[in-house]
Amino acid sequence: MNDGRNGRVGLAILFAGTTLVTAAHACVEPDAAVKIGTISNVGDRHELVLEDGRILLPAGLALVQPKGPGPRWATAAHDSLRSSLSGMTVFAAPDNFRQDRWGRLVGHFSVSSPEGPGDPAERLLASGLARYSPEGVSQPCRIKYLGAERRARAASLGLWSDPYYAILTAEQSEALKARSGEFVLVEGQVRRLGQTSARFYLDFGPVRGVDFALTISRQNSKAFDRMGMPVRSLVGRRLRVRGVLDTRFGPQIDVSLPDAIERIER
Repeated sequence: MNDGRNGRVGLAILFAGTTLVTAAHACVEPDAAVKIGTISNVGDRHELVLEDGRILLPAGLALVQPKGPGPRWATAAHDSLRSSLSGMTVFAAPDNFRQDRWGRLVGHFSVSSPEGPGDPAERLLASGLARYSPEGVSQPCRIKYLGAERRARAASLGLWSDPYYAILTAEQSEALKARSGEFVLVEGQVRRLGQTSARFYLDFGPVRGVDFALTISRQNSKAFDRMGMPVRSLVGRRLRVRGVLDTRFGPQIDVSLPDAIERIER
């Protein structure tokens, strides 16, 4: 298990000997970061392996995995990464990374390639080979990444051409049941707010445990307050939410960050 000390050590090794020229927590471009290595290979689960053995993962992506209903999109994403990134130089800044439980470094970085500098995550999203996944480290790039995803969806590129990956509606009960444990996008109108001592429940239908719902812990609700989006203000609004679907107590997504929610105006 990696504790906080191990994470700091991993990041220190990643950026040893560099001089930083960028502000913390930015969506980094090559001219605002430092060179950290060269990509030698792309793993089966889309890990980017540097020549010295360190492993990077682009933050903010929900990539289709080789197992499951969409192996061709997993293969397409892997092939795209391998063909466009092998041998490319990576640029990044330390505050844009975190170390996960497997010791991989997850964050934002840019590469210099024959096509010019760019963000590999944005390229995958723009090609329709991934969906935006909200996580703390990806927040600085949220607007850029959602824009890239939206354009790919409008053009029916990549997985957006596959009906299986279409945005679900909160009323599609049977489809939601079939997607348990998967990363999905669900759209609908919040009908009511329920709460317990520990959690808020945003219900998209009249029957809790049957209709789709969002759950937000009271602790995490503070982040919504700071973003000017109090949980109570979402009642009556049409939302698009993304995350892993849990169907054990009816179809629901547990939301920890405001980034998981888009307010849809119609």
